[in-house]
Amino acid sequence: MEVHEYTTNEMKQMLAQLFVLQAENAKLSNETAESVKSLSEEIKNINKMIEARAKERAKELAKEAKWRAKMDLKSQKSDLKFERIMNKLASRQKHFDDLQVKIGGISKNNGMVAENFFIQGFEENMLVNGVKYNYLDPNKSRRIGNQRGEYDIVLVNSDRILIVEVKYRLRKNDIRDFYNNKLPKYKKLFPEHKDYTICGAVAALGFENNADIAAEKKGFLVFTQSGKNIKKLNRDDMLLSEF
Repeated sequence: MEVHEYTTNEMKQMLAQLFVLQAENAKLSNETAESVKSLSEEIKNINKMIEARAKERAKELAKEAKWRAKMDLKSQKSDLKFERIMNKLASRQKHFDDLQVKIGGISKNNGMVAENFFIQGFEENMLVNGVKYNYLDPNKSRRIGNQRGEYDIVLVNSDRILIVEVKYRLRKNDIRDFYNNKLPKYKKLFPEHKDYTICGAVAALGFENNADIAAEKKGFLVFTQSGKNIKKLNRDDMLLSEF
């Protein structure tokens, strides 16, 4: 095997190339070390930012949780307050309903007292305003189709009928309803009395806002209580309305 012998120049060239390679490797190593160092610093900074953001987010979450807890507490208090208010309203409504029932019962009882008084009074004396009646029908009612009527006292003779509307306290609205509604439809509900002369009267234990005067102006007889007797309040020259 033949061995090549390098000349001095070749040796110098080879050594020079080696030095260049070593220098380049050293430079590359330094650059790599610098890059690694820089990257390491960037990673540290990123980790610090992540850690700082995590702490900040943790504070935000804690603050939000505290706020939600506060709102939940307020909501619970509001719900409790609302429930208490509703319970109070329900209690007051029940009290009001009970009071309405009691008032209705009192009103009904007062109405029955008035009706019983005037029914008994007219039954004992059927000579009314100079006219003699033969019999009395209390609480007379009838329905024909969609027409319905209720009449407290009906005094009847051979050709004349006196219908008496009884109230504990008479109001002007009662008079209007009696005049415009009840009396005009009587003959439709009781056609057997179509040829009779119908007159109206009101009887009450008390009157509101001069309802007794308003009733007389409509041509009604007006009666009230005087001790144990029935008393007529009309003027002697008043004219009765006929239906």
